[in-house]
Amino acid sequence: MRSPIAIATIALLLATSGAARADATSSGKFTAHSTNSSVPIGTTDAAIGSVTIPLGKRKHQLQVEVVISANIFADSLATHVDVNGVALQPSGNVGRTKCNNSYINCTTSGIFWADLDELEAAAPGTFIKQPLVITAWGSTLTGSGDARVTIRSRILRK
Repeated sequence: MRSPIAIATIALLLATSGAARADATSSGKFTAHSTNSSVPIGTTDAAIGSVTIPLGKRKHQLQVEVVISANIFADSLATHVDVNGVALQPSGNVGRTKCNNSYINCTTSGIFWADLDELEAAAPGTFIKQPLVITAWGSTLTGSGDARVTIRSRILRK
């Protein structure tokens, strides 16, 4: 027979293991999505998630949506996105949200885009018929902690 302490320990582990959502990714010919929990975020701008669309196509536009929900006491939370190292529009930390640092939760989101033909004209051989590595970046002005990051990307015909 098992000891009551061992049973209680196993029950506690099982009860708390489902508290955080598991990471999930999905990708297809024209889309790539991911949700990652427990992503560290702080005052230094850092990559907080990445997805890949297999091939860029002519006459298409890349659209990316990012949502960050951070469990931190912070004054603000910001995000921006790049593809193959080139910033998407609008550029800069435009997905910035002012947070109430009296509460432990802060959420921000941003919608970003790029014309793949324009990107290819500026850097031939980098975007069309090449993998599109989309990276979301995030930071706070104050505070650090863990965040849940969701990235939704797709290429659409113009």
